[in-house]
Amino acid sequence: TAVNKAKASAAALSEGVSGAVARGEKQHEEAMREVAKLRDESETLNEKVKKIEDDVSALSAVLQRLGSRGREIERRESVDAETGGQMKDKLTGRMAAIQKLRPKMRKLEARIQDLVSSLMGQAQTLTVGG
Repeated sequence: TAVNKAKASAAALSEGVSGAVARGEKQHEEAMREVAKLRDESETLNEKVKKIEDDVSALSAVLQRLGSRGREIERRESVDAETGGQMKDKLTGRMAAIQKLRPKMRKLEARIQDLVSSLMGQAQTLTVGG
C-alpha cells in the first residue's frame, strides 16, 4: 500500500541521513585529531624557535662583550706601550673568537628563518583548512 511504501521510503531516508551524520562525525573527529596534531607540531616548533632565539641572544651578548673588551684593550694599548703587544695579542685572539662565532650566528639566523617560514606555512594550512 501507499502508506507502507511511504514508511519504507521514510525508513530508508532516515538510514541514509543517519549514515551521513555518522560519516560527518567521523570526518569531524579525524579533522580535530589532525588539528590537534598540527597544534602540537606548532608548539614544538615554537619551542625550537624560542631556544634558537635564546641562543642567538646569548651569542649576541657574547659578541657585544668581546667587542667592548676589544675596544677597551685598544685604548689601554695606546696608553701602555710596554704591555701593548701583549694586549694586542689578546685582542687578536678575541677578535678571532668573534669571527669564529659569526658563522654560527648566520646558521642560527637561517634556522630561525626556516622555522618561521615553516610555522607560517602551517598557520596558513590551519587557517585555510580550519
